[in-house]
Amino acid sequence: MFFLTPRYVKQGRNFIKDARKLLAYKRDLLEPKTIADFEAGILKLEREVRGRDERGIEEAAKDLDKQCSAFVTPRDSSRPSGASA
Repeated sequence: MFFLTPRYVKQGRNFIKDARKLLAYKRDLLEPKTIADFEAGILKLEREVRGRDERGIEEAAKDLDKQCSAFVTPRDSSRPSGASA
């Protein structure tokens, strides 16, 4: 059934799944308004994925990506991946 699903729909579904994981991980550190805004972004992407609108999925994913990047601390590239601080 998923064999003929367009790539942008699959990527949208995966991004929704990852965004929900990030929200679950950071929920206790976020303000209620921030959580509501983030959930609204997830719902917007879900609507676009259901509608299978490629341009809409791309726009909603970009907006949600901006919100996600605010929660993730940048990794220090000067240290090797296995080194600790």
